Amino acid sequence: MVQNDGKVVLAGGTGAGNFGVARFMAEGDGLDGSFSGDGLSLVDMGSPSDRATALALQSDGKLVVAGEVQGAWGLDVAVMRLNADGSLDPGFSGDGRAYFDLNHFKDDRVTAVAMQGSKILVAGWVPEGAGTRFAVLRLNADGSPDALFGSGGVKLVSFAPEGFASARANALLVSNGKIILAGRAEVNANHWYFGVARLTSSGALDGSFSGNGLAAFSFADFGACAVGFKNEAFALAADPGFMLVAPGSSADRKLVVAGSSNACGSEDMAVARLHSNGALDLSFSGDGKRTVGAAGADAARAIRTSGGGCLPFPCATPKTITLAGYRDGGVGGADFRAARLRWDGALDGSFSGDGVLTTDFNGGLDRAYALALHGNKLYLAGEARVGALYEFGVARYKTQ
Repeated sequence: MVQNDGKVVLAGGTGAGNFGVARFMAEGDGLDGSFSGDGLSLVDMGSPSDRATALALQSDGKLVVAGEVQGAWGLDVAVMRLNADGSLDPGFSGDGRAYFDLNHFKDDRVTAVAMQGSKILVAGWVPEGAGTRFAVLRLNADGSPDALFGSGGVKLVSFAPEGFASARANALLVSNGKIILAGRAEVNANHWYFGVARLTSSGALDGSFSGNGLAAFSFADFGACAVGFKNEAFALAADPGFMLVAPGSSADRKLVVAGSSNACGSEDMAVARLHSNGALDLSFSGDGKRTVGAAGADAARAIRTSGGGCLPFPCATPKTITLAGYRDGGVGGADFRAARLRWDGALDGSFSGDGVLTTDFNGGLDRAYALALHGNKLYLAGEARVGALYEFGVARYKTQ
């Protein structure tokens, strides 16, 4: 993520099995020494396999990091909060660290974290029988579960009402007071759909979204591929043109969902746009969906929308959709990949000449999992393999 002051913050796991957070100076002049002394905050969360998977910035500059730790019976949810200087915040659960077992004797997976006012939302999935369910945990500002949300602060979402055996949430978005989750909904091991759920602020499924709060769609017809298809959403973004619409408005706040589509053995970046009622928006690429691919396997892991914000008047800056992820099969195995679409779904030729750019770091496996837009700069961040080791990788591009 990029802070308001332009400093870049990354989070992930370390070789020693700790949560790791790094902060870089705004102009890329190395690590920020005002953060934890050397720009790095390495926190032992109490197990040999701590892994940070998600990062959020509070309005007061504190950082919330969520991930997984090895508990007594499986993987548990772990959340820590850092002060702006990189130190653990004792105002959060006493020592800056909190742990939660959402499903006893089984692994809890964490994929996303977001702020809802002063509340903290953590999303992922938990096992259920032979399958899995979307899971979202809401915490108060002090790190305690919010008893007013779901059941004891936890909401589990099954896609069984839509005919799916299993579901995994990878993305989380708070928009217009609603909580939106996206991931995959599985019919079986060979047929996965984009799965999207929308909750009210209290954690109930929102019936104004697709009738029951659940929507699922595929980029290929069932039975069209002998080998099946695997569609999975990893990122969510809201319509940027509604930044001037009052919260709670009934205006059609469109939702953009991105991930990957592996149909008949070919994997591409995949993106879809939904109306606020959960229906596919047919003004986007003709049917509400499109894929972006080239040689190799392409996958989107992050998305940002930008522009607009001046309705009903014409905008000097048109709305666009930026995707980030990676292309497997590139130099050394995988490269950072980004694509920019116009609001109608066509590739934006003003971006890198053809709407797509690819970046190789060091001839190794490079995968982008996050992106940020700050001013006229685009940031991609993820992992870059150097020799036998994986390191944080971040790249910055001019967007104009």
